[in-house]
Amino acid sequence: MKIKVVLVLFVVLGINVYAWAQLPAEWKNAQTLRIDRAGWVKISLPIETLSAAKPDLEDLRLLDPAGKEIAYLIERPVQAAPAVKQANNLSVTLENTRTVAIFYTGLKAPVGSLTIETPAKEFIKAVSVEGSSDNGLTWQMLVQNTSIFHRAETKRLQVTFPAGNRPKLKVIVDDSREQPIPITGISIHAVEKDPAPAEAIPITLTSREENATQSRLTLKLPGDHLTLAALTVETPEQLFTRKVMLQHRAYIDNEIHETILAQSTLYRIAVTGLEPVSCLGFAEDVKVPSRELILTIQNNDSTPLPITAIQGFRRPVYLLFLSSGPMDYRLVSGNPDCPAPRYDLTDLKTTMNAAELTAAVFSPLSINPAWKPPETLPEVGESGTPIDLSKWKYKKPVVISRPGVQRMELDAEVLDLSLPSLQDLRLVKNGRQLPYLIERSWSQRDITPELEKADDPKHPSISRWQLTVPYKRLPLTALECEIGTTFFKRQVTVSEEIPDHRGNLKTVIRGSGIWSRTIGEKKKKLFLPLCSQMVTGRLILTIDNGDNPSLDIKSFRLTYPISRLLFKSSSREDTFLYFGNPAANLPHYDITLIADHFLSAEKSQASLLPLDKQEETSWQKKYRFSEKAIWLFWIALGGLVVGLLVLISRLLPKPDP
Repeated sequence: MKIKVVLVLFVVLGINVYAWAQLPAEWKNAQTLRIDRAGWVKISLPIETLSAAKPDLEDLRLLDPAGKEIAYLIERPVQAAPAVKQANNLSVTLENTRTVAIFYTGLKAPVGSLTIETPAKEFIKAVSVEGSSDNGLTWQMLVQNTSIFHRAETKRLQVTFPAGNRPKLKVIVDDSREQPIPITGISIHAVEKDPAPAEAIPITLTSREENATQSRLTLKLPGDHLTLAALTVETPEQLFTRKVMLQHRAYIDNEIHETILAQSTLYRIAVTGLEPVSCLGFAEDVKVPSRELILTIQNNDSTPLPITAIQGFRRPVYLLFLSSGPMDYRLVSGNPDCPAPRYDLTDLKTTMNAAELTAAVFSPLSINPAWKPPETLPEVGESGTPIDLSKWKYKKPVVISRPGVQRMELDAEVLDLSLPSLQDLRLVKNGRQLPYLIERSWSQRDITPELEKADDPKHPSISRWQLTVPYKRLPLTALECEIGTTFFKRQVTVSEEIPDHRGNLKTVIRGSGIWSRTIGEKKKKLFLPLCSQMVTGRLILTIDNGDNPSLDIKSFRLTYPISRLLFKSSSREDTFLYFGNPAANLPHYDITLIADHFLSAEKSQASLLPLDKQEETSWQKKYRFSEKAIWLFWIALGGLVVGLLVLISRLLPKPDP
């Protein structure tokens, strides 16, 4: 009996070992899922499965215990747009201190909201909605004293109420606070019977940056290749309106930029006597290519919005297939080179639509024993083309902490001494170029200038300062100023005096605007956007005080954008960044074709050391040699002139005694 049990266990274990041995070696990840019934099944794929596969799941394969590939379909539910119809027989009348609009919906489906159409701006109104199912003989209150408004670029004209089949509706707008607004139309929204499913996901706030006008929050999602159902901001602020943008980094036009995935306006408005209204979520059905996102909140002249949490919701991704019975299946993924499978299941979509969501038990994602881990971005080699560095003026050593993909921020000195387009940058190791990508960021660094009062006695009503920075050509974006004066309004201009070829100074405006503050307003920093690139490293700030006293200036600060390089280095050998060649062209590297892989790869932080002053570059040696040659030329020329003068003086006739 014991021998039989041992043989059975051996056979079972042998089958399992054989099944694992038959996993295709090209696939990195393997995962087991248990299905307890036969027939068409629909299962929700875990986030870790979506993250391990390619963005569109082209490399996902489903295998039975014998290693046979099972055909499947992928379903990605999204929220269907509800039916919208214009109101029929709209009648609008003014009744004392209210505007009443009565109309027919014209929809047989349940109605759950409506949108008021008006050209009016700068208003806030209380609105009530009543419904009737007997052609207006009796009315039922659906929602009372909710708010509609239009303030600046933010508006809320949609009113939501309990859904129902009501052929006739009445909208009552309270005009007791403000003048009536014209109602030019009303749109009715049907209720979607089956709202798209959504699952809560954890969102991690990894960093927060503040500047004069915006807050930038770096968010980390629990996985890659997710489709957001919504992103919701939690804040204790009771009264606010903010424009928001959701961004991610992508490679565009030979550089890495931050591209916008979604944008909206969030608000919370509470008016005395009215029901509070708010909109704290956005980014519905937005597909995000990576797990790192940037949430930008535009504060303008308001204080930064306090954020206590970010809530996220995702659309599930369903896998549909025909199960042969209760058994364990395996999902394999992680093959970047395989194409999408082609299964002949298109004619069975109607049958599969009836498949119910089935509970499946997934094992943790594991590494396929037959898979050999490849090198990080093996396509990117380090045997770049040789380069003649004689025309490059500057170089800085690069510090690499560990091999792999590197992210390195360019310091202010590099931005100052290189070309504005950064096309003269070269990463060099062992005399050969290392290919790189340029990452442009909306994040800012700041620098404190040296201040010098430069008032003109001829213009006593104008305050004038000279701001000097050690970098002449730093690409500045804004001037921030802290002012202690309680209330004021001043015209502000930032200019630069640039000498022409004759040495005459020409004034170039770098930025202008109006700084103002009213009583009771918080003493936040004021800023002035700057354009173009400096030439001299000296800016002139002028403030027109009119007939008012000078402002109480506390401090100045200049900001410039952050730029980074992404590259791969497999060793810590001496690597240098060369720059300062006005004749250099923009390099063209093949890694631009796989920029997405660079962005998604795990990165190490590389850094720059100070300028290498111990060893002169060939450019510096040539420059110093030419400089000595010029001095020798002028000395020789001077000696020649003196000799000619002496000779001429001897040849001239002597005056008579």
